[in-house]
Amino acid sequence: MQEGNLKRTSEVYIDEVKLYSGNGFVADLSILAEEISIFEDIFQNFMSATITLIDGHSILTHAPIIGQELVMISFSTPTFPRVKRLFAVYSVSHRVIDKGSGRQTYKINLISPEALLNHKVKISKAYNETYAETVKKIFTVWVIFR
Repeated sequence: MQEGNLKRTSEVYIDEVKLYSGNGFVADLSILAEEISIFEDIFQNFMSATITLIDGHSILTHAPIIGQELVMISFSTPTFPRVKRLFAVYSVSHRVIDKGSGRQTYKINLISPEALLNHKVKISKAYNETYAETVKKIFTVWVIFR
């Protein structure tokens, strides 16, 4: 992490961007990433992200996107410590292939694992504790241990 004062709002240091494929292939996307955007929406209970890649190595051939891929993004700023977030790949969009050079430009769309958990798990139980205790129990049983 770089120490000091923030000079620009876009002063972000990308430490790691790795794609973990379902077939065991691991790809370092940090050198291919043209743009990384991470979104947090007050109307959603999960985070999302997009990574725009310029790919001359045919990553999609070695790591086909079939819905089992994870992406680890790690970054820092001069005024904020290192942040490490895991995302699940849910689609590839805006794919353009340059036939002359063989390079591809595409966007990988990501969501935090909580979004997947939210669609898979339904909690159907009555609680008699305070709101704080109920939330703590639900988080401990249904989020941490799943």
